[in-house]
Amino acid sequence: MPNDSEIEMETWADPGEPTDDQAFERDILAKNIFTIEPRCGSLAPGQQTDVSVNYFPKEVRKHHLNLFF
Repeated sequence: MPNDSEIEMETWADPGEPTDDQAFERDILAKNIFTIEPRCGSLAPGQQTDVSVNYFPKEVRKHHLNLFF
């Protein structure tokens, strides 16, 4: 998930105002609209596994989230 690799900001740092895309992404993450299991893992060459992506919309609108595998 996008926030899995975020670093914690120092208290004195000002991140500025989030862009519209950043605010939209934070809203989706805060509402737990998407869940992914497992959240982490490693595969050796030739191995495979199932990944479950669930979508729980809480309002009628378009939702999207970039994920990295």
